[in-house]
Amino acid sequence: MKFGMESEKHIFNLETKKPSEGVFSFIEALTEFRGNRYHTLGDNKTTNEFVLNMIEFGTTPSESPMEVLKDYLLHYLMVRKVAKREKVALVPLASLPLDFLPHMVSKWGYYVQNSILSGRKQDGWMMKPDSPLRAAGNCAGIHVHVEIETAPEFLYSNRELMDKFNMGLQLTPMIAFSSSPYFFGKHSAMSMRGHSYYNETYKHFAINGALPSVMSSSMAVLDGVRKSIDHWMLRGTEIGFNRDQLEGLMRGKGANWNPVRWNRTWNTIELRCLDSDSIELDASKFLWITSCMKRMDLKGEALQCRPLNTERRVDRGMLREAFQLSGREVAILPTHAISEIFERAIEFGTRDDLVEEYLHALAEFSVAGLQPEEKRIFTLLYRTLETHRTTSEWMLNRTGRKAAISNEEAAALVIESISRQDQVIQNFRSEAPEIFSLLDEMVPQM
Repeated sequence: MKFGMESEKHIFNLETKKPSEGVFSFIEALTEFRGNRYHTLGDNKTTNEFVLNMIEFGTTPSESPMEVLKDYLLHYLMVRKVAKREKVALVPLASLPLDFLPHMVSKWGYYVQNSILSGRKQDGWMMKPDSPLRAAGNCAGIHVHVEIETAPEFLYSNRELMDKFNMGLQLTPMIAFSSSPYFFGKHSAMSMRGHSYYNETYKHFAINGALPSVMSSSMAVLDGVRKSIDHWMLRGTEIGFNRDQLEGLMRGKGANWNPVRWNRTWNTIELRCLDSDSIELDASKFLWITSCMKRMDLKGEALQCRPLNTERRVDRGMLREAFQLSGREVAILPTHAISEIFERAIEFGTRDDLVEEYLHALAEFSVAGLQPEEKRIFTLLYRTLETHRTTSEWMLNRTGRKAAISNEEAAALVIESISRQDQVIQNFRSEAPEIFSLLDEMVPQM
């Protein structure tokens, strides 16, 4: 089974102290930098996102999570080097805390998406303060891909898609490891990215953007994908779009922006809920997921998910049953329970007693899939859980937990979070020397 990782990062102009909208010139500078100095580094997987203030870089799929992390860190450090030259910086936060209006890349698909979410065709490409995609333009996430080994045409015939999808649902409370307590200057949840994206942008499009249900079969997963496309097509035609044009847009990834989804382009389970964060926490989050998913793989333990048969509200007794093994079956929370833990994780983070207990149980289950060389990085996130020292907690401590901050305060927070990364990288070198020694050979003096 192979894994992959995508990382979205905001770009911040250090001179104007505002979000940078120069993503295309930045990518051009990066391409020139690579071509002139580091042409041996392999494929460039750095690209723009749908707004001008964000960049995304991916990794080469690998069966080794550590190889994926090496690729991630290589791209991160190279992009960071070019950013310094361009007087901009990568922000280690999932949302920019200051109030601003993102500008959308002029692609037809983005215009259609903004129009459908708005309930009417938009006048043009420019987003307005009440545009639903305005919030999405302030959401930077880490996306983890887990390979489905069954070929797409045979997915309906076995449990692999269902079991990996349902385990992906059980991983979504990791959004509690948040780095976005402020969103456009406001704070009302520990992950304001999660709150603003899943609970507001897709408020009226639950099938397209909310947490899915625990699935009863692999066919049910595939049927959910079909229903999300049908719903998107219906709402699009209702406001005047041509059905043929909409079908053309659906041939790619469909109409699904849920916290976990089947990515039909790559035939992967894609976990989309994680807040983008400091690089050492990005890496540790990735290993929590991969070590857990290894236990579900057909070539591994081939564990099968069994939802607990209960309708009661979540309590400690239920959480003690989660992730317990009975033969090849692993107990998981049913739909109503995982939905409650997910929402509590968004609102309260790791300080919620039930969320904290759930994440401890998840860690205990996940650690059994670790390789020895992965343990030190895995432990970084566990240490964060034990101390509650998430990036969101750091930011709230800096502001005195204010419910609202000014743009000046927000910009100062962004700059401080950027400056902290120098020390973070040095600390991470001591936790993962085998990764950094290789990178130093490939890209000297990073």
